[in-house]
Amino acid sequence: MEQNQIFQSAYQETRNCKSTKIYANGYLAKYPTRRQLLSEDYQYQVRQESALAEAFSKLQERLESQEAEREAEREEHRRQMEQMMKAREADREALRQEFMAMMQATHVQASIQQVIVGYKPCIIFVVSNSTHDFSDQN
Repeated sequence: MEQNQIFQSAYQETRNCKSTKIYANGYLAKYPTRRQLLSEDYQYQVRQESALAEAFSKLQERLESQEAEREAEREEHRRQMEQMMKAREADREALRQEFMAMMQATHVQASIQQVIVGYKPCIIFVVSNSTHDFSDQN
């Protein structure tokens, strides 16, 4: 390729022509043989295949890294969900304890009220040395 460009520039200088027409080497030209053409074609195909293989390996690496990132995100999400579930369970337990304490307090108050309501006032008269109870006996 370089030789052809050198030839073209030298030819234009010696002929003093200003045309951009490409001139052939004439009888000095060495045309490539069929084997050389096939070899060049084969080398081009090899370069293309290697470029494709390299692009494929880069794409495969990128896919693997994206999959690893997705898996890490899934694991992080799973861990956050577990933490939320634990916090929710702890809140539920705290509410249950508070509710039980309120129920016990209500039960104690109810039993005190039953005792107070169940208390029957009685009037006791003391006559001489004996004690008489005139309360309502059921």
